[in-house]
Amino acid sequence: MAEWRFGAASSRLRALLEEQGLVPEFPRTIGGRALREEATQLFPGFQAEVEAAEEDWKAWFRLGLAYDACGDRRRGRWAIRRAISLEKSDRRS
Repeated sequence: MAEWRFGAASSRLRALLEEQGLVPEFPRTIGGRALREEATQLFPGFQAEVEAAEEDWKAWFRLGLAYDACGDRRRGRWAIRRAISLEKSDRRS
């Protein structure tokens, strides 16, 4: 059940970012996998976004996508969970 909720919430937030044109594009192989070396070079920019705005769910979500593209799925999911939590708090405010 928790995985289903995570999937639903992350899909909803991704759709919100897509509407705003904020989903990062990472170079990919023909098969669709992100190229880790190129993603790793782009990663510091996403990390800097979070450091500049630690309560911004969009920055955390983008960082999660960057972690995933770099091959660190565990940290990617952690960052996306943080984004979900922050966005939920924003809606309640």
